[in-house]
Amino acid sequence: MDNAKGILPIICQSIYTKGIIVFSKIKLGTKLLCFIAPILIVVMGIVFTWVIKREENLIREEIRKKTEVLAQKLEIVREYIADKQDIINTDPETGNITFKHLNPARVGAAISKKFSESTNYIMKQTSLDYRNPENAPDEYEIKMLKKFQATKNKNATWGEGYDEDGKKIMRYMFPLYIKEECMPCHGKPEYEGEVDITGYKKEGYRLGELRGAISVVAPAEHMEAVIKTNSLILFIIGIVSTISVVFLTYLLIRRFVKSPLSRTVAATRVIAKGDLSKRVDVESGDEFGELAESFNIMAESIEEKTKALEETSNNLEKANEGLRSLDKMKDNIIRDVSHELKSPLAQLRLALELWSEDLKEGRTDRSKKELFDGIIKENINRLNKTIENILELTSLESGREDYEKESTQLKELIVQVVKSSTLLAREKDLRLKSQLTDKLPNVFIDRQGITRVVTNLIDNAIKYSDSGEILISLQQKNSELEFSVKDSGIGISLPKDQYYKLFERFYQENATTTGAGVGLSICKAIIEAHGGELRAESKGNGKGSTFRFTLPLVTEREHLVKDQVNEEG
Repeated sequence: MDNAKGILPIICQSIYTKGIIVFSKIKLGTKLLCFIAPILIVVMGIVFTWVIKREENLIREEIRKKTEVLAQKLEIVREYIADKQDIINTDPETGNITFKHLNPARVGAAISKKFSESTNYIMKQTSLDYRNPENAPDEYEIKMLKKFQATKNKNATWGEGYDEDGKKIMRYMFPLYIKEECMPCHGKPEYEGEVDITGYKKEGYRLGELRGAISVVAPAEHMEAVIKTNSLILFIIGIVSTISVVFLTYLLIRRFVKSPLSRTVAATRVIAKGDLSKRVDVESGDEFGELAESFNIMAESIEEKTKALEETSNNLEKANEGLRSLDKMKDNIIRDVSHELKSPLAQLRLALELWSEDLKEGRTDRSKKELFDGIIKENINRLNKTIENILELTSLESGREDYEKESTQLKELIVQVVKSSTLLAREKDLRLKSQLTDKLPNVFIDRQGITRVVTNLIDNAIKYSDSGEILISLQQKNSELEFSVKDSGIGISLPKDQYYKLFERFYQENATTTGAGVGLSICKAIIEAHGGELRAESKGNGKGSTFRFTLPLVTEREHLVKDQVNEEG
């Protein structure tokens, strides 16, 4: 038993906890309905119970008043008959007194019988000392008569009960006390036993003593039927009202509670997925409107802070990228310097050592001096040129080179370069042939940079060709201008998938050629800075080569927008 008592609270606590958990998972609208519906049902029940009870009391009161009026009317008739007994029983011609059987009891009984026959009401005169067996009291009437007799209460009584068939009835009893006009028939104590005018012995009552009562029995079946009918109607109205109110409450909750919360929750989930631009529509000025407005302020603050954080992150990334670029630039410069300056420095060192030995030994003839001077000057110039190329290429590749782009007719620029290269081509018995399309659109370029590219490509074609023709062409292809230089020189011995090496810094396919090997690298960087492309073509070693580049055609507006985007980026 003790164990059972100890387990019961644990079970109750467990059920309560699980109930709280389940209830906490229910939607807010359902929770509100779970609270509102029982309260509404209880309130409706109380109201309808009160209405039924009030209606029942009103019906009772109506029946009571009817029975009271009936009893009072009968008493008035009795009093009137009692008061007129001398007139009724006296013969107006002879003056003889003869009982006409119209005393209060007989008249009251006749009226009661007639009334009972025409209505559902039963009305009679009754007494503990009844003369007529029809006036004999029933159990309820005996009880009330004894109560009147004991308490001498002159007020009527009202009660409920059931008849012999078990049907509900309402009982009303109005007490009758001996008055002066009653004495001729019911006598004084000293006349007890004498026979009155009606033929009955006098009871010997005194004034004010209880003689009997008027009893009215009213059927209550119709009252119960009305109450049942009205109860059913009220019950149906209550059910319909409850359902209507619950449904209306549900709609109101859905409109003014669930809908705003759902929008806020949906916006929260969207923001949680990364879309910080999501906002909640503020449709009301209530607490949910304030919640939505506060949520929007919070989301806007988060968006602003996130943008600021992203901007800071981007700036840091740009700074890191710049640092990486600088670091790469540093590594490239160190590598290039260590690689490209090694050979001229070694030659300078060797020339200086040999000259130093000759000076120590006194060998200072003019021919050697000129030889050493030439070697030193050549390698110093080579060092200077190499350093300049390294710095320029590094600047181009890092994007630090500032180009002054302007609308330019590319054909005119090419014609000028071709004219300046004609003399160099003639020295090698080469003929420069131009195929330049007329009336081409202008391009936005840096004249100096593109001039350098065109010059370099034509110079290379002349350098690596011994005879024949060099074809220089310019044409428009879709939204680009294409420039090409085709020669019949030594060609390209590399496989096509390795042509990219031609544009790497300090790469020289032919080791016997002179130069720093950065010309094509610089050209490639310049063309790409203009949004174009530089590429090489060849049919093989000794079969000539073609170098061509493209430049995009853009309007002045597009050019300005593009430059602005590049500056912001």
